[in-house]
Amino acid sequence: MRTSAAGKGIIERNEGDKLTAYLDRIANPPVWTIGRGCTGPEVYEGLTITQAESDRMFDDRLASEFEPGVMAAIGDAPTTQAQFDAMVSLAWNIGVGRIDNPDTTENEGRGFKGSSVARLHKAGDYAGAASAFLMWNKSGGRVIDGLVRRRKEESALYLSDVTRPSPVPAPSPPHNSDYLLVLQAFLQASGDYTGDIDGIDGPLTRSAVTAVQKRAQR
Repeated sequence: MRTSAAGKGIIERNEGDKLTAYLDRIANPPVWTIGRGCTGPEVYEGLTITQAESDRMFDDRLASEFEPGVMAAIGDAPTTQAQFDAMVSLAWNIGVGRIDNPDTTENEGRGFKGSSVARLHKAGDYAGAASAFLMWNKSGGRVIDGLVRRRKEESALYLSDVTRPSPVPAPSPPHNSDYLLVLQAFLQASGDYTGDIDGIDGPLTRSAVTAVQKRAQR
């Protein structure tokens, strides 16, 4: 699979596109960065690039590192384009990572391959995977507002194909708890639902759905 315009858009909006190297102080440890969040030994203080070089660097890194890295992590699990885009955006931010060190824990270098997002997606637990995006909101032990926003955006994109073909989520029958779990995760990612993801069609779920429907009608 290849990253679509929607996936690239999330990365670009959150990373920016700087043609002069800057020290990313949110990273732990701080790292010299250029373009759309590109790092590495070839990026150093004082480096400048053209827009064409930034575009090429972005596409090359997606194709050589992050797209195959995400594919390797999820294997042959059924995956929509939106799910793939969201997972590539997450991997771009936290790294592809490695899974050959079982003693390394979440948010400590395992990256996407060792994340709960990858594990739950492979298990077909889309609601759980969408919620797991939200765990990756810290740097250096601190919650970063920009990461909170980005994770919500990725989580909502991840679920956007799962909830189709209905563009506006609607309550399902009480017995359909699997759908409700996905719906509640979607609503929580959009900030409309503050309850537990429990698959119960309760007043908080109905209120959140009504809020989304009213917003869609404006």
